[in-house]
Amino acid sequence: MGQSFVSPIANLVISAGATGSSVISGIKDARALCIFAPASPATLTGSIKIQAYPTAGANPRDLTSGGADITINAGDAVVLTDVVYPKIRLLSSLAEGAQRTFNVTKRWED
Repeated sequence: MGQSFVSPIANLVISAGATGSSVISGIKDARALCIFAPASPATLTGSIKIQAYPTAGANPRDLTSGGADITINAGDAVVLTDVVYPKIRLLSSLAEGAQRTFNVTKRWED
């Protein structure tokens, strides 16, 4: 096993009035991703779920755990381990009232 590294990567951003975020790619080598939801405002407009693309050209699909969608609330963090998909994005159930920026860190091994 090689050395382990953690670093911030591109943010996932949902623009004001939009439901879908920007897409982060180049993550298939990640041992883990941590997505940090903005703490301010204290609530998000919609329910935010995480979506993955099974292949580079496919449509995104909701990530689930134990049969339930993986969601993220304002001020929370979600850790995804053993990443096997090439891209992720976020999807809000409602158009967000303002721009929402979710910071993402990646853990990988050399």
